[in-house]
Amino acid sequence: MILNSSFQPKIDQQNLMAVETLRAEFQTILTKQIDTVKANNFTDRSSTAFSSTITDSFSFVESLETQNNDQVTDLRRIIENLDSAGYNIRDCADFYKTSRKVMLDDKFRFFTLGKCSIDDIRFMDWDMLDPKIKSWNRAVLLCFKNLFVKEKLLYEQIFRGLRSFAYDEGFLGIVYECALHLINFAQGISVTKLSFVQFFEVLDVYELLTIKVFPSLNAVFGSNLSQSVTVRDKAVQTVESLAKFITNLLLVFESSVHRESNNNNSKGIAGGIADLTEFAMKYITKFVEHKEALAGLIVSQPTMNREFDDDLVYSEVAGKSPFELHLIWIIRSLKYKLKGKSEFYKDVPLRFLFIMNNVNYVVQKIKGNPELQEIIGNEYLSRLDKYVLEAADSYKNSSWGEVLHCLRDEGLHVRSLCTSWLSKYTFKKRLRKFSAAFYGVCEAQSTWIVPDTELQGELHRLILEELTPAYNTFLGQNLSHPGNPVGYNIYSVNDLEDKIHNLFVQR
Repeated sequence: MILNSSFQPKIDQQNLMAVETLRAEFQTILTKQIDTVKANNFTDRSSTAFSSTITDSFSFVESLETQNNDQVTDLRRIIENLDSAGYNIRDCADFYKTSRKVMLDDKFRFFTLGKCSIDDIRFMDWDMLDPKIKSWNRAVLLCFKNLFVKEKLLYEQIFRGLRSFAYDEGFLGIVYECALHLINFAQGISVTKLSFVQFFEVLDVYELLTIKVFPSLNAVFGSNLSQSVTVRDKAVQTVESLAKFITNLLLVFESSVHRESNNNNSKGIAGGIADLTEFAMKYITKFVEHKEALAGLIVSQPTMNREFDDDLVYSEVAGKSPFELHLIWIIRSLKYKLKGKSEFYKDVPLRFLFIMNNVNYVVQKIKGNPELQEIIGNEYLSRLDKYVLEAADSYKNSSWGEVLHCLRDEGLHVRSLCTSWLSKYTFKKRLRKFSAAFYGVCEAQSTWIVPDTELQGELHRLILEELTPAYNTFLGQNLSHPGNPVGYNIYSVNDLEDKIHNLFVQR
């Protein structure tokens, strides 16, 4: 027992017994709380609703603030009585810190983070690391914004303003190890060998620290004591490491788009959307969702590539931030890469259809995201739209030019002096050639698709606006001619239109 001899009168035997009773009562309250927390944790760990029990798991702090406010009052009353009796309450403070740390450590284990070192995290497989990051996301918010703040308030409520006890930052001993472990976990993530596939998981960690944790950091770790300084310095170092790591991942992503193999992977669908197109636009749209954080991280402009000079109008990129320039450059790089991937197809019309589909996919993703559209700019977006229409027109000419050539009037008629008549032989031959060419194209393109129904309709229109009048004229002029070849198996315009409308439909 430690007595403070500066206080008079000295503690007599009767007072000594009262002091021992108060100390025992103080310790009993805390011991019972440890038992309660452990029992609650056992129940929580047995629950299948893991995510719903996380927030409830810090039951002791919540209970002290609400229904168990009486316990805080009792602990303070005991400490004040001991202080008035001249008892040095240092051992009570030490017991309190030990008890609270036991409870905090027990709760911390509930998050299944384990006592992982930075090296453990660095070499951890993603399948193991991913659930730990999700647990860390919940733990870091609860601890820094809730639990640590409340630990400080509770310690102040119980131990501040006493005569025999110079108030210290004793609560730091309760939360320091837990705080450092959470920060070290984030530090470990910044030195892992993750790929850009995990980009947004790492970015979430960065945003939680900078947006959610940092504002609360000084409220708990604002003193000049070594433990507070260590936590603050470590947090700053970790954020800087994460920032560098995220920047490098973005550059790796940008490089991966440009260096993607020209081998085509459209999920086995002729002319369909390439995996690269879906992947790149998925990430680009998500980058925009985090543009506030990324704009602060990306401070250098992308390396200009001469391959894109013909696609560059410098007025379109003037005044853009480095982050915005990187997004623009990724889209330009994707467009360039799609042209290379189209060469995978031996069928020239299919190359144009592939380019049309994929660039249109890019255009629709941009138009569907106002923030991304603002970054890309209406001028370049209009040029992408034009590029889609040019690809559609090139498809039409390369696919249907020979078919339309069969419907020309040249060579069908025999002329003698002032009269002419239809050559039945030539007409029949030309009609057969047209039918073979038309149905040959339809058969060859029966598995080709245009996923965008609006673009699909536009392509049907482009074909039919030339095919229909040409076929009508071919039949109308010749079948009304004297000596028309009655009995020929001639397809109606509706038959042809039905065939065209069945093209490019995903089945």
